[in-house]
Amino acid sequence: MTNVGPSNSTYIAEVQSLKGLVVKVIPEKIVFTKGQKRVPFEVSFCGKEAPSGYNYGTVTWFDGRHSVRVVFTVNVD
Repeated sequence: MTNVGPSNSTYIAEVQSLKGLVVKVIPEKIVFTKGQKRVPFEVSFCGKEAPSGYNYGTVTWFDGRHSVRVVFTVNVD
């Protein structure tokens, strides 16, 4: 994620997905320090309990004032 706001911003991840699709975000909290503009994050999926076919959802990063939304689609066999 790239920070275009003030330095020292902290964002928390919130996941929304269809029931049965397990979505894990690492890290769940991103802290930008002064001079740091980019921080990587990973998203993993487990569809053992999800319905087959396309499942979708969002990861929304929120700092209390601003939000960044990432939309995803996962095809479960």
